[in-house]
Amino acid sequence: MSRETAKRAKRVLKAMGKTSDIAGSEMILPNTSGDHVRSIKRAAPVDDKDLVNKEYVDSKEVESFPTSITSGSVIFSDGTNLTEDNFNLFWNNATNELQSHHIKIVSDGTQAAPALKFNDTNTGFFKVADSIRLSINNSTKMTVDATGVGIGTSPMEALDVNGGILARGPLAVAGVTGTYMSHEASDITSFFNYGPDASTRGGGYKFYIREGDGGNSISPLRILNNGNVGIGVT
Repeated sequence: MSRETAKRAKRVLKAMGKTSDIAGSEMILPNTSGDHVRSIKRAAPVDDKDLVNKEYVDSKEVESFPTSITSGSVIFSDGTNLTEDNFNLFWNNATNELQSHHIKIVSDGTQAAPALKFNDTNTGFFKVADSIRLSINNSTKMTVDATGVGIGTSPMEALDVNGGILARGPLAVAGVTGTYMSHEASDITSFFNYGPDASTRGGGYKFYIREGDGGNSISPLRILNNGNVGIGVT
């Protein structure tokens, strides 16, 4: 910064009721409240027009600045230029929504430091190979992959649970032939039923055993609601 430019700046700041410290290539503007300072820097000033015709941030020249910006644009910087990328990231001012065509988390994260986390350093989602995992307090509680969902384990079926299951309502299991088994329990009673759907009661209970791998299913034992028990017979 030339001496003449420094003199002008001092006169302007004095007229505004502020003080400044101008030395070499840096001009420091104290905040009126005194809690921090603002600095304008020029790595190698050439003439007294540098601060008038160019913008600088942390001693780096901003070479490109959009002449017009779309309302709602999120501005990006590559360290030199400022640009907008409304295709990948855009804020809709009308609906107050962040609209995105493509949001990508470039870090996989770990169990101890998930890539997508909440207000906790070790609670959130992270990626291992082609699976998404949920970490709670640095402990993997759920894994989702191409096989299914695993709770407390890596899934070997569509749903794989390693641990006890507490069902606080009716639990229905669909059979391959359209038969459903349901179980309801309370503090004093427990009901097992089978029927054509998840809500219809069949009036009894059947035990099925396959004859072999891929063989037919047979029912060697049946218990009906009238108290009759059949073993090998209806």
